[in-house]
Amino acid sequence: MKKILALIAAGVFLAGCVSNAPKSAVDAPKSGKYSFADVQDGIRAMNLQGSVVQSDACKNGNGAMCLNFADSMYSKHDYASAANAYNAACTLSQNFPACQKLAAMFEKGEGVEQNKFNAIDLYRISCYYGYKDACANMRRLGYNG
Repeated sequence: MKKILALIAAGVFLAGCVSNAPKSAVDAPKSGKYSFADVQDGIRAMNLQGSVVQSDACKNGNGAMCLNFADSMYSKHDYASAANAYNAACTLSQNFPACQKLAAMFEKGEGVEQNKFNAIDLYRISCYYGYKDACANMRRLGYNG
């Protein structure tokens, strides 16, 4: 009898854990055109268009300063340098606003070869870390997770 009660108590406890489990930052949409595999197959290496100005902040992995440098280059319409710096901030220091800005550049073809799949992948990564505007952008581009 004790074993049965213990099993029932364990079942109730586990059911409570499952129902109270935290939800992910995003419920993946299912109505888009592209699956995860489609996106991964479409990702291409970043081909910068133009010469690149390097930043010591980016080389040293200082994400905030690298993002500032990238924003400065972008405002000067030096898109190749901006894309390079956004990429460094995104990959080296997981600066997700930089990832989103690089995604927008891939989407528009600013400083890099236009590639919707690269944009979707960068938006997807930012989305899963809680950036809701990135979620909207990946859905808008057709990602169905």
